[in-house]
Amino acid sequence: MNETIYPISSIVKYIKSNLEQNPYLNGILIQGEISNLKKHRSGHWYFTLKDAQARLSCVMFSTYALRCKAKVEDGSKVIVKGSISMYEQQGSVQCYVTGIRNDGLGDLHLRYEELKKKLFAEGWFDESHKQEIPPYASNIGIISAKEGAALQDVLTTIHKRWPIAKLTLYPAFVQGEQASRSIINALQQADQQMHDCLLLVRGGGSIEDLWGFNSEELVHCIYHLKTPIISGVGHESDTTLVDYVCDVRSPTPTGAAQRATADRQEVAKLLQGNQQLLISLMKRHIEEHRQQLAFRSHSKHLQDPLGYVKDLRMHLAYLTAQFEHYGETVLNKREQLRYQKDMILQAMNRQVFIQKQFCVQNRNKLNDSINAYLLEQKKRFQRSLTLLEAYSPLAVLRRGYTLVEQEGNYKKSAQELQRDQEVIIHFHDGKWHAKLIEKEESHGREGDV
Repeated sequence: MNETIYPISSIVKYIKSNLEQNPYLNGILIQGEISNLKKHRSGHWYFTLKDAQARLSCVMFSTYALRCKAKVEDGSKVIVKGSISMYEQQGSVQCYVTGIRNDGLGDLHLRYEELKKKLFAEGWFDESHKQEIPPYASNIGIISAKEGAALQDVLTTIHKRWPIAKLTLYPAFVQGEQASRSIINALQQADQQMHDCLLLVRGGGSIEDLWGFNSEELVHCIYHLKTPIISGVGHESDTTLVDYVCDVRSPTPTGAAQRATADRQEVAKLLQGNQQLLISLMKRHIEEHRQQLAFRSHSKHLQDPLGYVKDLRMHLAYLTAQFEHYGETVLNKREQLRYQKDMILQAMNRQVFIQKQFCVQNRNKLNDSINAYLLEQKKRFQRSLTLLEAYSPLAVLRRGYTLVEQEGNYKKSAQELQRDQEVIIHFHDGKWHAKLIEKEESHGREGDV
């Protein structure tokens, strides 16, 4: 019997070829949950797609990963598009993914993140708006389901820690479509009852179960509450939008009850410590006053009160004598000042009279000097005026001389003039415009006009 033996590589290639040629496995859509996600520095994504019964290895190359708009993380419910093939080196079947979109729970996570980002940006979660929780709350309102383990945990915890607290339950739906509106109504009712603080509690669950605590309207309601509020929704890993807007967030309902109340045992220890401290302080205070009393009881003023009055009376008599002496001294000083004032006034009057006489003498001397100076200046002015008159061109003209002007220039010689030129002849009493006719070379008259 002939046996056909195949190498492993041939078998793997055969399987891979059949997988790739199967039209049902090319461009297929697969639903599942992301796990073991690894984003390589090359840009490729490697992950496992799983459900309750099976797992499938997947790879998404960087070309497709860069274009992916879905929120991809461990636990995300997704629908992937790709083709089934075999990775020959490892002999494993895997899906080569070309696209991913969120599905089911993944879309709910995406809505949660988008709403959280929006509310953060609008300031609904600002720390500056949060209120302080009273340290010893004795009137507490609880908003929770009427029947539930969370409520029982809260009641048990508060009863153990702070049994004197008055508790009021405001029942509300904490799951389903009516949860958000029911919680809002309960909060608004509780906020009007003047509680020290409020507890909003619920047990753990899936994101669908807790979705009522992610309502934007509920966030707005909690923000405007006048009463401080503590959230205790879900388990420690569960976070809803009310956790961000409440004044204090506790990881569990039990934690919320612990945060709202004081521990009676710790308070008792604190009171006992304060009691001992007060007793110690009072003993010390009493001892200090006892010592002061003992010291003052031996004072000579308590033993002989009249002696103390006697000393004061002697001191008063001394002060009276001093006062009378100071009175006489003041009167003497006043007389001295009055005499000095009269002497100063007399001296000032004499000095004023002397200065007046001096001013009169100086004024007369100054007037004489000014008059003599003015007379001398008048004489000098008259001499200068006579000399100026003698040298004045007008005086020369009055003696019969004339001036000849031609084009704004005064001519001193006949050689400066030409025939037919127009000139101006100045006399002492006027001027003539003339035209030159002929020049005569002589030492006498040099031309006729």
